[in-house]
Amino acid sequence: MAKTITLETLERKLQSHDWTFNYSDDHRYYETGWMQQKEIKQEVEKLYEMGLTKKVNELFYSHYPKDGCDIPAYYGITKEWRDHLEEQLFASLEQDKFYRVQ
Repeated sequence: MAKTITLETLERKLQSHDWTFNYSDDHRYYETGWMQQKEIKQEVEKLYEMGLTKKVNELFYSHYPKDGCDIPAYYGITKEWRDHLEEQLFASLEQDKFYRVQ
């Protein structure tokens, strides 16, 4: 039976992921974190294929701690943190501009 991949399943994995697994002295924690990272990457890639790139990026970066963890590319994310923030800023400015004109 095929596993259903949705934004909700990805969010659950992001919420429970040990973002600092690389720093663990216990190999079991490292192995678990590495497997979680691999599963997250697979889900990200599938959701990208479904045309949900923007929503996936927003969801990922809402959970991504930025410091002390692997780079976003290791999770299958194609947009860098800075580019994501810049896109959010411009979208916000455009929305503000729209409301001022009204």
